[in-house]
Amino acid sequence: MKNLSQAAQNKISAQDQQRRQDGAAETECIDTAVQLQFVLEEEAEKLKRFAGAELIEVISRKEFLVEELSQRLGRLKPEPNARPTVSANLKAVLERIDSLNRSNRHFIQNSLSHWRDMISILCPAGYGPKAERTTASAEARKGMAFSREI
Repeated sequence: MKNLSQAAQNKISAQDQQRRQDGAAETECIDTAVQLQFVLEEEAEKLKRFAGAELIEVISRKEFLVEELSQRLGRLKPEPNARPTVSANLKAVLERIDSLNRSNRHFIQNSLSHWRDMISILCPAGYGPKAERTTASAEARKGMAFSREI
């Protein structure tokens, strides 16, 4: 009977240790996610100021944190093909990260669209080394006559 209770105690002890490890891993995930959230907020500020040189540094930190967070979330998976279990705190931070990332992407897409439109106004497609000819086809000119009188 004593062996049985010792086995049960060992199992409980192992489960407690696993919970502590999972808690530490989740705490690391939350810390990394919060850092990523701050970097995304900084990225939004740099985007709005069009600070290109500063933005490059922010993007490299963002890439590093995304990779680190991905690895840490991978450690939360109980099984190889299962999704990691996350707490409400971690889920809230991840949702905020997703929202900030979508907002930054939207800003970038709109800015690029704006600049593309401005460039197309300043440099129309008909003026360039590879400009396409936009003359009407022979069928469209049928019935027209040009006078060569001077």
